[in-house]
Amino acid sequence: QICKAVCTDCENDPDNKNRKNQFGSILTSEHFMRILDMFKSEKKTFLCKSLLQAYFAGKFNSSTNNRNKFSYSAFNTKGISISDPVAIHTVFALCRDLHDSLDALSSSDEVRQISKLICRFVDAVDFGRDLEQQLNVYVDCRAAFANLDIVKNRLVLAVISLSFKVYNIVTNAK
Repeated sequence: QICKAVCTDCENDPDNKNRKNQFGSILTSEHFMRILDMFKSEKKTFLCKSLLQAYFAGKFNSSTNNRNKFSYSAFNTKGISISDPVAIHTVFALCRDLHDSLDALSSSDEVRQISKLICRFVDAVDFGRDLEQQLNVYVDCRAAFANLDIVKNRLVLAVISLSFKVYNIVTNAK
């Protein structure tokens, strides 16, 4: 019901003025993760998955104070990129909770769905010219999501893309 309330409140703005601000503000709220931690494992997994699906669906674009800055990325098929460290930390925590919910009894479909959501997060991280911070996020992702081959493959591609970005910056600076 919380996920429905969050998503519904954001979608019910008839003037479309506050829709962009509400979802990102809720997601980056200091109390959000504490509330989420109150749920038991199955409900928490469902809630994390639903929130990430809504976040990456592109329904909600940005929030106040330049949180959740969205732009188009060459790697990202949905065109969403996240540059706010607080939003990245929160979405990373949601992804980590989803990853930790997987075990040997998880279905291959469940593993595929969660891997896809985590890959969307990896694709969405974009710190612009702060390449070291972006590489640090990729290193953290590699450590946190070591059990998912699809995510590890996406991280390799993201680091290769990052190295091309560095190369372009260096060659254009000369």
